[in-house]
Amino acid sequence: MEPERFPFAGNNILIGAVHLLPLPGSPGYKGSLDTVLRSAVTDAEAYVEGGMHGLIVENFGDAPFFPDNVPPHTIALMTLLAREIRAHTDLPVGINVLRNDGAAALAVACATSAAFVRVNVFCGVVATDQGILTGQAHTLVRYRDQIGTRTPVFADVHVKHGRPLTTPDIALAAQETYRRGRADALVVTGPASGRSPAMDDLERLRQAVPEAPLVVGSGLDPDNAADVFRSARAAIVGTWCKHKGEITAPVDPARVRRLVRTVSSLYPDPGRCRSPRSRNETRLFSTVTPQNRDSGEDNDHRTHVGTGSYEAQEHMENVIWPQTPCLTSEPRHRGSTRWTRRRKKSFSQAIASCPRD
Repeated sequence: MEPERFPFAGNNILIGAVHLLPLPGSPGYKGSLDTVLRSAVTDAEAYVEGGMHGLIVENFGDAPFFPDNVPPHTIALMTLLAREIRAHTDLPVGINVLRNDGAAALAVACATSAAFVRVNVFCGVVATDQGILTGQAHTLVRYRDQIGTRTPVFADVHVKHGRPLTTPDIALAAQETYRRGRADALVVTGPASGRSPAMDDLERLRQAVPEAPLVVGSGLDPDNAADVFRSARAAIVGTWCKHKGEITAPVDPARVRRLVRTVSSLYPDPGRCRSPRSRNETRLFSTVTPQNRDSGEDNDHRTHVGTGSYEAQEHMENVIWPQTPCLTSEPRHRGSTRWTRRRKKSFSQAIASCPRD
């Protein structure tokens, strides 16, 4: 069996969903790419300020979604946005190109050194509001090798807003997705965004595929966190972290902090430690590669990081950066995660050549 390629160390991982506003070409686009950029970075910074462990960028505002292949400009714009978000935080960032363009997600991840991608229908056949979606594992696993990246794939099992037409048994579907489809982590959701999965389903998946990292993809909140993390290793959170829990609202740092405090108090993880808060200190990351996992050795990499937020510093130790040719080996000297005039200037330069409606 191949070594685990999960881009986080430890358990009780919280990943904040950065829901992009409608992009150019989408029915809801308002004509200002600068607004889209600012909204994305503001939400990302709110997650960082609140203490999340990672982020995932989604073209959430592009509904109605293309079923499989998004237009080229969507890929280009998501690459631009992901790079700008990564420029504001040292947290690992994932990519999800809705509704089910896994190849585009891998391409964006390769260009931006993203830590992982999410694919909604990786195996099987699912009836959705975009029509019938079929699994992409056979092409995506090969495409990942072709472009020379080892970006982990988080694959949904019985994805939300859909009904499986094959393998109705969720435990069997999980086994096929992880063992036959070669996914790197399994994502379990409720029937729709903001709704949690059945706790019985989580436990069944944990027992059916105990070796697979299990990620809850919807519906996490402080009230059900204890039940969720009895089975899951991580959770992707969007709706509850928004102002008043409205999915289209901006991210509320206070709600993020509340969720982080709740999850951190559940099951203390001895693998996590608090880092010093000195400026530009050197921190040690243990990077596991396929070459050294079998021998039980680690590659130690030291990297300089700026101060950022206190919460972000406390969780930096949980990162295991994916080993990919796209990943820079240069020290990261970005300083604070806050918006700066220098970054605003680069935004203006970046959008100057972009098409506008």
